[in-house]
Amino acid sequence: MGNATATNIPTNTQVTLNMTDPDSMAIDPSGDLVVDSQQDSELVFIANPGANQWVSVLPLALYGNGWPVDDTRWAPSGNSFMLLADNQAQLIYRIDATPGFTAGTAYSAGQGTVLQVNTSTGAMTPVFTGMETPHGLIFVGE
Repeated sequence: MGNATATNIPTNTQVTLNMTDPDSMAIDPSGDLVVDSQQDSELVFIANPGANQWVSVLPLALYGNGWPVDDTRWAPSGNSFMLLADNQAQLIYRIDATPGFTAGTAYSAGQGTVLQVNTSTGAMTPVFTGMETPHGLIFVGE
């Protein structure tokens, strides 16, 4: 539910969600369902979806300010590269990391930027900038 009770991950306190813009979903390395609440600058983690679910929320910030994201994905183990589309620019980007992406690390696309996400604090670090509207982030194994 968009107004469910959740545990705020950085503060370990109970909060009531106010999801105004749920967007894409993914499965994290722990097997939890993750919904990005795009304009709310949050990732909502749902363990055990259903009657016995447990919900937590990670507020996202870039340099201390809330930052909307569109897609979040976790780097797989082994060699991989990232693909994402820039709808407005009509481009598809391939992003490679040297010496490779760290398995289990979260990356989000939003506001013209690909960001690495610290899933304990919500702090984000830009890794690729200069796009118009990045969407559809996915990792491809080689």
